[in-house]
This record gives sequence, structure tokens and C-alpha cells, in this order.
Amino acid sequence: LSFSGLTCVYTDGQKITYNKEETILKNLMLHGQFNRSYRFSITEPGFACGISFKPTTLHKLTDLDVSKFSDKYYIFNEISNVLSNKLEPIFKKHKNDFPTLFNHLEKLLLELPLIENKNTIAIDNVIDIINLKEGMISVNELLEKIPFGQKTLETQFKKMVGLTPCKF
Repeated sequence: LSFSGLTCVYTDGQKITYNKEETILKNLMLHGQFNRSYRFSITEPGFACGISFKPTTLHKLTDLDVSKFSDKYYIFNEISNVLSNKLEPIFKKHKNDFPTLFNHLEKLLLELPLIENKNTIAIDNVIDIINLKEGMISVNELLEKIPFGQKTLETQFKKMVGLTPCKF
């Protein structure tokens, strides 16, 4: 669905296996988009809570190339220590009170600066067009509606969303 997101794993004993690579899930984890299913294993009962971002939000919050996170989970403070240090305490402090947790997360996320420029605006426009057409649009049709060539569209889209426009 082209959603990246963050998940705070509150308990031990959680892991995923994807392409024979095992990742232990703990604390605040970043995940990119997954195009296929993966094995989620638990050895102990536990719980987690997370948020999914709209397609370009992770890029706008971090200025990272989102395509580098596809099909993987990462410990978020190893990716964005500054943002992790703002988010993780909120997840941990309110882990037993989800309404308060989400109110605090929303407040923080609305206060954070977003990277917005002509490229992010154009890619958001492309996403809106694709969604409006329910995915039934060609790259050539998209190119008629945006100020990019094909290579720039594909490069910028993949950087901000994590997938090419065709996969999206």
C-alpha cells in the first residue's frame, strides 16, 4: 500500500524473517513498504503500537531516500536519532493510554517542520492523480500533468515514496 511507518514494540520476543534475514523487533522501529508477505514470529506474548504514514511523509519528515527502507525494519534511532528522541519517549510514556499517546503524537507531528519543495509538491500531485484514477493511468499520462521528464519522475517518486510510479 506504499505505507512506511513507525512501530513501538513494547515487549521482547518479536521478530520478522524476510528473505531469510531475521530482524529482532524492539523499541521504536521504522519500516518501509513491503511488496510481499513476510514471516512474523513471536516467542512471548506482547504488544506494539504504531503509525502508518502517507506515501511521502517519511521523506518530508527526515529528508531520507525512502527507497532504502523498502522491505525492511530498522531501529529508528539508528536512522534518525533526532526524530527518534522526540517520538520514542511519547510512545513509552503513554503506552497504556492510546488516546493520549495519539494526541501527543499528532501534536508533535504537526509541529515538526516538513520538507516541502517543488519536487515534493509534484510527487504529492502525482499520487493524488494515481489515486483518483485508481491506478489506471500510464506514466505518459502522468508526464502530461507534471513538470518532470520520465527519468526525473521515476527517480523522485522512488526517493520519496520508496517505489516507482508503476509499482505504486
